[in-house]
Amino acid sequence: MPITPFHFGPGLLLKSFGGRHVSWVTFALANLLIDVEPVACYLVTGQPIHPYVHTWLGALLVGVLAAVAGRPLGEVWLRLWNRQLSPAQRRWLGVGETIAASGAWSGALLGSFSHVALDSIMHADIAPWRPFAPGNGLWQLISVDALHWLCVALGVWGALRLAAQRAPAHAGAVIRRAAAFFDLLLVTTALAAACGAGVAAWVQQPAAAEPLDAAAWRAVAPATHYGNPRWRMAQDALARLQLERPGRSATLQLLGAADGAGSPSRLSYQLGFPGRLSMDPYTLDVEFAADNRFLRAAIVQH
Repeated sequence: MPITPFHFGPGLLLKSFGGRHVSWVTFALANLLIDVEPVACYLVTGQPIHPYVHTWLGALLVGVLAAVAGRPLGEVWLRLWNRQLSPAQRRWLGVGETIAASGAWSGALLGSFSHVALDSIMHADIAPWRPFAPGNGLWQLISVDALHWLCVALGVWGALRLAAQRAPAHAGAVIRRAAAFFDLLLVTTALAAACGAGVAAWVQQPAAAEPLDAAAWRAVAPATHYGNPRWRMAQDALARLQLERPGRSATLQLLGAADGAGSPSRLSYQLGFPGRLSMDPYTLDVEFAADNRFLRAAIVQH
């Protein structure tokens, strides 16, 4: 998920349904705080990884921080916002200048937990149950493009609902009809998607994630078939490589010889297919600099 913006789409929809019981300010603050982690990791390691805060435990801690700090800071910001508006603008854009305690806490926790859930679908290195369990059962639940469009659609839906709630009677009829249309369209789409997800779950049946067992990994013969044991260990292997950043020789010692010819700058390990009807195999690719320093690692679909 690109840094933060797509996460705001679901937030608009939650705000449109929750009203004063969901604070947009603390929702946004939680999303901003949680994405400090990949930015900091990128500046330090060169990779925007998500090792600690992008977990359910991390979401809880960030949510608490956003609720406690966001309520007083948010009220200051809301007062400053209102002061910049003309009387005509205030009818549409004016906001309440107090944040209810329930709204602060629900907004912050919904923001942090939804952030981890959405990013878990996109990023293979996230292990949301860390430190209690490895793996990521949400990864690739839907495609990245579908995830982005879903967030945009939820944002448009939420924005229309909010506009309809605030529109003057003489100007709001069209907006309210558009919001009602989106209500019907997206509820129908959600039901269809749920049915599709059930079929996809049977087709894919992804194997449960397992911790990396280096000896078992090295013992697997090169294969691209469904059920390759390396697939179950791939997420933990990727997270370990990104955290430890081993050089080429250390990577070979950990994972064994690469599948195929390989090259001085890249090692590639076959992972097979994640599902029964998958058509394209996956590999774990590790890249190195000219002096054999670790550059990056990724799970790649071919």
